[in-house]
Parts: sequence; structure tokens; C-alpha cells
Amino acid sequence: MDLLSVKRRQLYGTPEAQEGGSNSIAGILSAVGVAIVGAVTGYFTYQKKKLCFKNRDGNYPTPTTPLILSSTFQGSGSRHLQIQKLPAKLTQQRPNQTPRALVHLTAHELGIQGHRIIQVSTVPSPIGLMPATDTFHSFISATGRKLVRIPEKGAESGVESGAAKVAAAGDHGDSHPRSFTLGSSETHGPPPLAPLLLSLLLAAGSDVTAVEVDRKPNFVLMMVDDLGIGDVGCYGNDTIRTPNIDRLASEGVKLSQHIAAAPLCTPSRAAFMTGRYAVRSGLASTGRVQVLLFLGGSGGLHPNETTFAKRLQQQGYNTGLVGKWHLGVNCESRGDHCHHPNHHGFSYFYGVPFTLFEDCVSGEGTAVLADVQLALRNLTLLLGLGFLTLVCVRLCGLLEVPAGVLAALACLSLLAVAVWYVPFKLLPTWNCIVMRNQEVIEQPMTVETLPRRLLGEAQDFIKRNADQPFLLFFSLLHIHTPLFTTPTFAGRSRHGRYGDNMEEVDWIIGEMTKTVDSLGLANNTLMYFTSDHGGHIEGADERGQNGGWNGVYKGGKAMGGWEGGIRVPGIFRWPGRLPAATVVDEPTSLMDLYPTLKHLARDTRPDRLLDGYNLMPLLEGRAERSEHEFMFHYCGAYLNAVRWHPPGSDSIFKVHFFTPNFSPPGAGGCYDTMICLCHGDHVTQHDPPLLYDLFRDPSESRPLTRDTEPRFAEVLQRTAEAAEGHRKTLADQRAPGGPRAAHAVSEEFAWEKILWRPWLQPCCGTFPFCGCKEETTSA
Repeated sequence: MDLLSVKRRQLYGTPEAQEGGSNSIAGILSAVGVAIVGAVTGYFTYQKKKLCFKNRDGNYPTPTTPLILSSTFQGSGSRHLQIQKLPAKLTQQRPNQTPRALVHLTAHELGIQGHRIIQVSTVPSPIGLMPATDTFHSFISATGRKLVRIPEKGAESGVESGAAKVAAAGDHGDSHPRSFTLGSSETHGPPPLAPLLLSLLLAAGSDVTAVEVDRKPNFVLMMVDDLGIGDVGCYGNDTIRTPNIDRLASEGVKLSQHIAAAPLCTPSRAAFMTGRYAVRSGLASTGRVQVLLFLGGSGGLHPNETTFAKRLQQQGYNTGLVGKWHLGVNCESRGDHCHHPNHHGFSYFYGVPFTLFEDCVSGEGTAVLADVQLALRNLTLLLGLGFLTLVCVRLCGLLEVPAGVLAALACLSLLAVAVWYVPFKLLPTWNCIVMRNQEVIEQPMTVETLPRRLLGEAQDFIKRNADQPFLLFFSLLHIHTPLFTTPTFAGRSRHGRYGDNMEEVDWIIGEMTKTVDSLGLANNTLMYFTSDHGGHIEGADERGQNGGWNGVYKGGKAMGGWEGGIRVPGIFRWPGRLPAATVVDEPTSLMDLYPTLKHLARDTRPDRLLDGYNLMPLLEGRAERSEHEFMFHYCGAYLNAVRWHPPGSDSIFKVHFFTPNFSPPGAGGCYDTMICLCHGDHVTQHDPPLLYDLFRDPSESRPLTRDTEPRFAEVLQRTAEAAEGHRKTLADQRAPGGPRAAHAVSEEFAWEKILWRPWLQPCCGTFPFCGCKEETTSA
């Protein structure tokens, strides 16, 4: 029997012992024999290396105080031993009871998936080998090369003085001896305490108390903006190089039917954060404005909403968001920060509270109400020209123009300038800013250096929190237009600027993976890669395509329920916990992250109605079917389509109640408006609804009929019933044109909340003279 088998049998017992409640005599004798051999080996090694633990007076202490030993991995290949006094509540013993020690062994060291179970066993303390007194308050770190003395500081909660984090050799220095001295400092091969630890582990026998004292997993969530599923190598692209993203898939689980809850930034991210359709939080539009347009508006993710960050923060996690937010900042005043990431569970925020858009880069045009800007500009010019004409007429004596008329016209002209020029022409100052927590540190932002700065902040957050459970949401500004022009990646790809940006994204993902791996966190960190929705296929200019490719799927960004706008990459990596190179071909949702993170963080507190499901059974291979029998697809606030995955069937039916009108007619997108709209004459209603089977027709190019699909009537009936049931869960949500319920969610895309208000505008300096630059050091 190999050593691993011995460890497992001794710690967990044989199946017969587990069922019967006792080990066999042979097992006990074997454990005792190995324990004796280990103890003797440890003793002679101890004597040979002359490792002496002494009190300050030079005497050897008597082993009468219980100790706790734990062996953990801190990085690749380095094992650390910890010794500390037990909390008082664990040291209460019966009179004349033999002093005992607790041995903790992580499941990872036993070769078992994950870190979740640490077995605790009580065994007699080996005589003379585990001294402990009131002055023995230090940890020992065995690195395999030398023993390092660790200072007495950094006590963890629930542990007596002396509980300090163990570090690798050379990580810390301490010139002041604490409670012991070290003899030989140049030991080679296994550390002297290793045989002792092994003997204790093997002697543990079946006296297992199954105390779970492990550390919770870390989470690194990486979301790209506007990425098309067809732009990634592991999803079928063979011309854009994405080796680092592909590596995540080869080392983890790839989801082939990962669905965004909305085809646009703000509603999709709201659903991702809350685990609920955006219509439940009021971030679903009934008109033309479908995303937040101004940082100086009052709309955003409602202060009373609950995000996965807030839930994990309450579970003791350090939570951070680096990158794009786009869910609002203020409600009633410049400093209330009611929608800010800090208010929604992120202890640390560095990034762009809005988004990267054309106005942030000179010469890229505008993306905010361009037609309204044009109308206001023309009105301003017309009023100004009229005022100047009347002034000239009056001065020339051609016509008697009352001074009051001239004054009124002058005021109207100034008002028109204020309404047009101030909010729109100064958009780079108002919207293109960088914040650290609630402080504006750059206004307007320097776009060229943003990718490296965001990456550095994300890496630093992981490094700062490597010794405690953390959640990092790294929300990239790529691939949203305008595209970056980083010199290192310019001209490298076969697909122009878009391909260059995509390969830069892959490099960033690779750097994030290296950071996690280099810190030894891989086996306790769930890494996740995705996009907020599909690629923007209308995004093109004379320089080429600026938007993504959505593969074989129809439609794209802002096109309701068409598959190209909502099917996104979904990759999970967790070595030792998730199987490598696995594909899950079941419907899943970005909303599933909320309940999945809750589950892994062991958050069992009651919650609201969620639309997502825990993904771990699918990811670990313990379940074959998704819990999403039905999924609902929105175009703005309107239920656009329903997906049904019938039990016992491979078919995935999708019913479209209406579809956006493409323009010009016959095109594959809304090129006239650049963004498809979801209301009025901008859509076509279908009766009966359009029906597709995505299993046989993923491109949604062949609608099914009563003649071609035997279950046609059944599918329409079941999806209609599901839609009605779903609507009943929205009782507090006002239906378009209907009455508002008593506790209805406010409409965050209403015009009065969307438009710019100067008193809500985040500002670096004294408003309106806002401006500052972040001090950075070049790498």
C-alpha cells in the first residue's frame, strides 16, 4: 500500500471501519507501528540536527500544553509547518488526562480534490519532542532548506497570542529572538519536523473529529466588454491567437451555452451582479435609452439591491472591482455615492465608473444621443443667427426691434448653448474619468495607459489579499469601441485593430493567470472568464470592423433574444476541484454566478427570489442536466423570447414573440441607427411566434412550422405558460402602460434619471473646473 493510501486509511478509516464505527486490530497495530518508527526517526533526526527549543532562561520546557500542528501548501512545492497554542476552549481536559495535540491535514495534501476538509485527531504528545510553555508563542516554517523564525505578530481571530502567518524562507526577517533559539540553521533535505508530523498523522487512527477549519476559496471573475463568442480560439476561431484563454478552457470547464440576461451592458451587468433579471431592479428600458448615458444622471443599480459582492463581504471576504462599472454613481447629491461599487459590496474600487466610449478619444465621434446633439446644435445656431440678424436690423434702422425681444432672444440663445454644449461637448470631462474608491483621480482619463494600469491594480489586489479569502471582479474595458492602440500589440493580428485588441485581451488574461499561479493560489481559486454580451456587429468604419464576431449565431449586441447577442464565452478553472478539458453543453446563465459564489462561500442565509442556479453540480460533473428548463430573453423591458429545454430531450426550443427590425431591409443588423430598438415601429410582432430548435439549428435560420415540428403546438403552449408564470413573479414591476404596484421598482432609465445634472456630476476639483491626472510610474 502506498503512503497516500496509508494516510487516507489512517485518517478516514476503511469503508468497513466507517460503517462499523471501529478500525480493525491490524489497522491499529499498523498505525502504532508506523507511529513508533516515525517518532524514533524524528527523534534521531532531531538529535542529529541539534534543534533546540529553549525558554529565555535556557531550560527545556515541559510538554504540558496542548499544541496544534498544521501542514499546508503555500505555493508550488513549499510546505509550511505551524505550531501554536490551542485556544483555551479546546484545552479543557479531564483530571490526569494525558496531554494531547491536534493534527490538522488539508485534503489537498492527501491528494483529495479541493481544500474543504481538514481532519482533526487527538493523539498523545510524543515525549520531549513537542515542548510548549507560555513563552512558546511562535510559528516555525519548514521550507526544506532552513528553519526560519517568525515574529510574534498578526494574530488571527480566535487564536491566542503568537498566531502569526507562516512565510517562506527569506520572506520575513526578525533579529529579536522570541521564545526559543535555533540550533543548526543549514539543514538539507526534509525538515527535521517532517518525520514527527508524519508519525502524528499516521498515529491519528480513527479518532477523527471532522472539524472543518479550512479556508474559503478565492474568486477571480474576468469579464470582457462586447466580446463576440466567435473571437476566441477554444470557441472556434482559428485566426485570432488566444492561447491564454484557451489554456483556461483546457485546464477547466468550458460552457457552450452560456447566456447573458440582456444584450446590452447596463442590464446585463445588473443581472450578473444580482442573480436576477434586470427588469427586477428597474434597469430595463421601455424606450430608446437602454443604458446609462451620463455619470451626472441619477439612475443606476438601486441602493437596496443585493449583489454577490455584498453577500461575500458579509461572509468575511475582501472584495474588489477593477475596471468598468456602468451601474451609476449618485442619487441626489454629488457625494452620496448611492449607486457606487463601494455601496454595493466592493470594499475596493479602481476603474471607470462609466464605460469606454467614442467621446473619450478625440476623432472617434460621439455615441451619446447623436441625433439629439445635432438637433440642439442646429437650434442653437438658429437662435444665435436670429439674434445677430435682429441686432443688425436694429442698428441699421431698418426695423424697430424692441429691446425686450432682443434680450429674450439672447437668453434663449445662451440657454440653447448651455443645454447643447455643456453636457454634450464636455462629455470627455464628465464621463471619461477614473476613480479610486469614491475619489476622482483622473478627469478626463488618459485612455492609452488604461489597460496596463487596470491590469496592475488587479494584480496588486490579488497580492495584497493572498493570505485571506478574496473576490476580485476584473471588468475589462476591451473590446468596447473605441479600440485601444497599444504599440506592443499594434499590427500583430490578421484582423486589424480589433484582432490586435483581442490578442491584448488574451495577454491580460495570461498575466492574471500567472499572478494567481505564482502566489500558489491556483488550487484554492476559482477563475472565471466571460463577456457581458455578444459582439457589436454594426461597429465598423473606414478602418475596418471594430466590433466582434459572433460565430454562427444570428444577431449581436442590442438585438434582443437573437443568439448572437446573448451567447457568450463561459470558462471556469479550478485545479484540483474542477475536471480539466471538460465541456458542458447545457443552458447556463451569467446570473448563475450569484448563487454559485454564495454556495462556495457557504452563505446559507435567506435571499430574495433568484433567477440563477448553483453551477457546481454541472461543473463538477455531478449533474448532467441544467436546472434552467426555461430561460427568458428581454429586449429592453419587453419579454422578447423564451427558451425551453424539455426534460429527456436534446432539443432546445426558442420562441420569439417579436424581433427587432433590421435596417436597411435585408441587413443583418440595425445599421441605420447603429443600435436596435425594442419598441413601437422598431419591432415586428409574430403570431404565431417564431420557433427554432437550437440543437439542430443554432444559427436560427430555419423557423419551424406545424408541418416540420411535431411538437409545435406543445412548445408554444409550454412557453406561453412559462412566460405567464414568469410575469407573475414580477408583481412589483410595472408593466409598460400598466399601473404601478405599491412597492414597484423605480424605472432607472426614465428621462428624468438619465439626463445630466450638474449637481450630481463627480468632479476632481471645484465644479465646473474639473480636472486632474493620476500620478503613475512607468514600468
